[in-house]
Amino acid sequence: MTKAEFISGLREALTGNLPLRAVEEQIIYYNQYITEEAEKGKREEEVIQALGDPWVLAQTIIEAEGGGAYQTVYDTDGEPIREEQTRRRNTERHGNKAYDNSEYGNVHLFRLDKWWKKLLLILAVVMVILLVIAVITGLVQLLMPLIIPVIVILLVVRIIESRRN
Repeated sequence: MTKAEFISGLREALTGNLPLRAVEEQIIYYNQYITEEAEKGKREEEVIQALGDPWVLAQTIIEAEGGGAYQTVYDTDGEPIREEQTRRRNTERHGNKAYDNSEYGNVHLFRLDKWWKKLLLILAVVMVILLVIAVITGLVQLLMPLIIPVIVILLVVRIIESRRN
C-alpha cells in the first residue's frame, strides 16, 4: 500500500465520523509521521505496514476522540471487511444515550456527564444501603423473640454452674 492509498483510506474512514477539522489534523499528523519515518531511513511501505489498516486505525482515532459508533467486522481470513466497518447505520442517538439495534446486539451507553445523573447515582447507592439496613433490621426483629429466651437460658445455666463450683 502506498502513502497516498493509506492517507486516502484513512480520510475516507474518518470523514463523517469526526468534525472536518479533526479529520484534517489526523491526516496532516499521519502524513508527516510517514514522511519523517521515511527520512529516518525506513521504507515507506514498512511504516505503513507498522501503522496497520487505515480503517482499523480510524476506528481507534474515532473512539479516542469520542466520535461516532464504529464496528470492525473481520472475515474468515482475519481481514477487516470495510463495508461493515464504515458506520453502524442502525445507530440512533438520543442525547447521551446510544442505541444500536444492528445484528450485533443492543448497546446502551449511559454517561455520568450531567450533575443530575450523578445525583441519581448517589441516590440509587443510598437507597441500596438503606435497603440492606432494612433487611438486616427485619432479620434481627424476626429472630429477637428466639434470641432473648436462649440468652436467658444460657445465663441461668451459667449461674447454676457457678454456684455448684
